[in-house]
Amino acid sequence: MPEDRVKCNAVLELIQTAKKRESIFGRYGDKHRDKKYEMNDAFLEKIKPKTVLDSCCGAYSYYKRQKRIKAFTNDLNPTIEADEHKDMFALLSEKIGAKERYDLVDIDPFVGAEHVWPLALIVAKKGIAVSFPDLASKRFGNSEGWAKRFMKETSKEVTPKDVSSSFQNLARLQGVVLKEESLLEEGGFARGYYSIVSSVYNMHSAAYFGKMRGVKAPKEKSAKTWTSRKTEVESIVRAYLTEHPEWKGEKLPFGTTSKLANGNYNLSGLIGKMFRNIAMLYRGSKPQGYYKNESLIIFNERSTHEDPHQESGN
Repeated sequence: MPEDRVKCNAVLELIQTAKKRESIFGRYGDKHRDKKYEMNDAFLEKIKPKTVLDSCCGAYSYYKRQKRIKAFTNDLNPTIEADEHKDMFALLSEKIGAKERYDLVDIDPFVGAEHVWPLALIVAKKGIAVSFPDLASKRFGNSEGWAKRFMKETSKEVTPKDVSSSFQNLARLQGVVLKEESLLEEGGFARGYYSIVSSVYNMHSAAYFGKMRGVKAPKEKSAKTWTSRKTEVESIVRAYLTEHPEWKGEKLPFGTTSKLANGNYNLSGLIGKMFRNIAMLYRGSKPQGYYKNESLIIFNERSTHEDPHQESGN
């Protein structure tokens, strides 16, 4: 390992150790704490959680002091008063195994915790707050490894927006669509607040998730909600077929359903199901599952119209 890298890592380790000691007496984070709590207040008002998992509560648990919230606290430091004193990865793994999920999951570590992001996205139902302490390395000009993940030459070029986008991209790959509500940057500290727009663990895969982990399907699955969703999907498919009268059940261009759903992961899946049903009808098969009746109606409507590309006979 290069000598400058060793020095940089040693300095970071010393600083993080000092921060841990100071956190017990409430000195670390004084500069950004008020702003963070102000943004916490705004985020709670936005998503209105009833339960919170505070995975790195520290000496002062902000959520424990919120009257209308049931907070579960955790801190690795055994001298700090908390419900648990476990590594975040072990804690979140246990929560998943115990079929426990929370409206809000807060990840506020002293050092990078990217390894727990996928687990936190499973446990969170309404929102997630994540701190990005790795940005502190910008102050030491550490140009190796970490910055390359953001297509930057040095860590000084990496912005909080870059890290936030990376987190949102990871969530999307996992089937969770996040909306960035706010992003705090104070010196080398950055923290993002994200509401969950749609989640594979909340929406159309809730039955699967419930079977595997004991989580009940969400209340959103009311008859009124699904009637509205059915109408929305039906109108989107009709509009596409109107613009593409030549479509006869062949494979759709890559990314079509996602584009039609405007990035909504759940809606994109339902649109795809209707297109597959219509494609099956073109092949002479019977549609199954979601929207089979609606697919049959749309198919029959198209079959009653003359193909505009077909030459008329003499």
